[in-house]
Order: sequence, then C-alpha cells, then structure tokens
Amino acid sequence: MALIKVPTRGRVALTDSDMPAGAVLQVVTAELTTRVSMATQSFQNTGLIGYITPSLASSKILITVSFGRIQTTQSTNDHGCAVRLMRGSVDSDLNGVASSSRSRVMFTTGGASFNNEHANGGFSITGIDSPNTTSQITYNVQAWPQSSSYPIIINGTDLDTNVSNQFYASRTKAIITMMEIQG
Repeated sequence: MALIKVPTRGRVALTDSDMPAGAVLQVVTAELTTRVSMATQSFQNTGLIGYITPSLASSKILITVSFGRIQTTQSTNDHGCAVRLMRGSVDSDLNGVASSSRSRVMFTTGGASFNNEHANGGFSITGIDSPNTTSQITYNVQAWPQSSSYPIIINGTDLDTNVSNQFYASRTKAIITMMEIQG
C-alpha cells in the first residue's frame, strides 16, 4: 500500500483516484422494514433495493444482503424459495454461475421450520460485483416461491400473530449494504 504524504501546513484535497487500491470510497445502505408476502411463481421484487453511483469505472462494489427472516409458508421445510440480486436488468456477480437453463441465484431456503408461526432466518451473503460504470446502479433483490400455494414471507411469520412474550412472533428487517472499493 502506498503512503500519501500530507504537508503539515495547508490543506490537500484528495480525489478518489488518489486513494490506494482496496480503499473504501463510499458506503450506502438500504433497508426493507415491512412484512412482505409474495405468492407469484416467478422472480418478483422484494422491495429491498439499493442505489449507488461509483466514482470510478474501475471500482468494485462489495455488497452484503441480509435477511432476518425469509421462508415459504410450507411447514415441512419443503417448497422453498430462491433469492437473486439484479444489477439493473442483469444478474449481479453475486448470483451463481450460469449453467444450461438453470436460474442464477444468491441462495435458496426451505419452508417454515415447524409451523406458520416459526420461521427460518438469519441469512446473509457478501460478494463483489464489477459493474464497470460511473452511472447510478440499482441493486434489486428478487425472490421466487417454489409453489404459489406456499407464499414467501419476509421479515415476519405467516400468521403474523401479535404475541409480545414470544420471540418467534418478532419482526426483522432486510438490509443491503454497498461499499465502493477502489480497483
């Protein structure tokens, strides 16, 4: 790593291009705090969307997508869902590698772990995307339930019971964090 010498008197304006490779140039975050239910059997927007405008075309974007809870309502841990991250209208580099006609996704998960009040949770994935642009990027998290009979529930449970003394009825949130990294 190169050291940048700053004079003891006067001010020096550093630009993003003056920063060493690997330096964090900016951090942007977005949250989805509402309970979401999705039954359409195709990829749909979850409502978790992040925007970032890279300052350099050579920058990489370090992205973390986290869900406190996401699962389908099938109580036998069957009929899961797939989650992907789109960069505009194309797959981001966080999705899996293309293979024949298989969908590219970040991760999949099963149904509810016991019943409609218990839910899987604590899913997070981090990776590097290489957008090669200085235009604003829209990162959109999408999900697809395996069966329209068992909707995806995000940030809550299927029954959504208002029970104050049971942690399993608690609400969570989903977060996307984007860090521009000097290339």
